[in-house]
Amino acid sequence: MNRTQLKIYILIFHFALLGCDGGSNKTTDASFYLSLVIDRPSLMLVGDSISAFWPTELLEPFVASKTAFPNRNTSEILRATENMQGHYRACTYNGGANDYLGILSPVSDSLIQNTVGRQKQAIEILKSKCDSIVVLGTWNVEAPWPIFAVRQLDDKMKREIQDEFVLDPSSEITSDMLVDGGHLTYRGYEKLSDLVKEAFRLKGVLIQ
Repeated sequence: MNRTQLKIYILIFHFALLGCDGGSNKTTDASFYLSLVIDRPSLMLVGDSISAFWPTELLEPFVASKTAFPNRNTSEILRATENMQGHYRACTYNGGANDYLGILSPVSDSLIQNTVGRQKQAIEILKSKCDSIVVLGTWNVEAPWPIFAVRQLDDKMKREIQDEFVLDPSSEITSDMLVDGGHLTYRGYEKLSDLVKEAFRLKGVLIQ
């Protein structure tokens, strides 16, 4: 028996005892929390290659889907978000670095502001399609990725995206977890998946 199965059996036993107490409220509460354990919530990954290459098995117990493709900039991600169908228990959003591909020097604040503006538009749309959202911040990328622009973007995101949780993985994703300066190895995705799942636990989406 794995740990998840053990948790389910323990919770069933615990809630069964509550139900025997005769209180309808306790029985209702037990049914609610039990459904959270047994059900596998849906998760939509929205973004660029970071989301597109994500091994979905690392996100279990979520049932993960993707609205994500390599090389998408924030304008393309915004359009994809507008066309996204269905409703999801949880969503992640990533994107922005591709707006500055090939640029290894700092960029103007107005360009960064435009990128964050499109991010915020996409996130606003996701609010009607997702019960809970985690926005992925960036980690310390290396050349040939746009090193300076990514840092500028991350700083601006943290200041301006206030209505949704912005996950900061910069202290957890290390250089040995990068493939080409920015994309993640499997171990990098393991670390990022753990951070995302913990964020959704704190938001009450996961209790496992």
